[in-house]
Amino acid sequence: MLVFAAAAVGATTLIGTGRATAASATDLAHPSYPESSSVPGPSARAFSVQSASAYPNGQIPVSELAYVGESTNSLGAQYLIADAAASYRALASAYQKALGKPLTLAEGYRNLARQQYLWDGWNERRPGFKLAAKPGTSIHGLGRAVDFSGGIDSYGTTAKNWMNKNGPTYGWIPKGDGFSPLEPWHFEYDGSWTDTTNAGEDDLYKIIKAAETDNVFIVGPAGRATISTPSHVSLLQRMQKGDTLLTVEVDICISYIRKVY
Repeated sequence: MLVFAAAAVGATTLIGTGRATAASATDLAHPSYPESSSVPGPSARAFSVQSASAYPNGQIPVSELAYVGESTNSLGAQYLIADAAASYRALASAYQKALGKPLTLAEGYRNLARQQYLWDGWNERRPGFKLAAKPGTSIHGLGRAVDFSGGIDSYGTTAKNWMNKNGPTYGWIPKGDGFSPLEPWHFEYDGSWTDTTNAGEDDLYKIIKAAETDNVFIVGPAGRATISTPSHVSLLQRMQKGDTLLTVEVDICISYIRKVY
């Protein structure tokens, strides 16, 4: 039955993971929400040929990041490291169900050039610039911080209250509430979230071996990708739970696959 399922899926590149394939242009024209000069904690978890956390702060290639949405601050596509992105999507789903509107963000991952721009603007006291972390120290530069919008950026709103109560369940901590000055929009991912949902089969990815050809595929609702070497098959098998790959494993595996092919 599984072999039949693999044959039935179109031989397309997996597109449902939101994985970035090319760097977006750096937009230096719009000051972001400010960020406190906080000190990064332990490196965030991620995996690919070289873990995203192995790169210097603000220098993670976009190929190692996962797309999470468009900026409401005119900054274009926004990205996070794989596990932070997986938890973000789960949080966004819960937020939508609870409040009846989409979760939005002003900014996620921030590269070194943009952090330098914000730092310079703050130090030169340019209009519109507020406190920014020194380049190389921003949690945004690790791909595990988000400046939310849509009401989360203001105290006393339903959106902010819901996020403060429920965000930590998904590993998103309102660190900005402890900054001086306060930054209600700033949340940081602490790496604690684990996908424990019991999703239906259509929402899961599987490792499938076609008996007639011995080809091995990673197969899911968005399509399939051939896994061509024993070492890659072994890697994916170590990451599966039962006979399925849940969301966070899929993000990690697809990052690896895209890097090595």
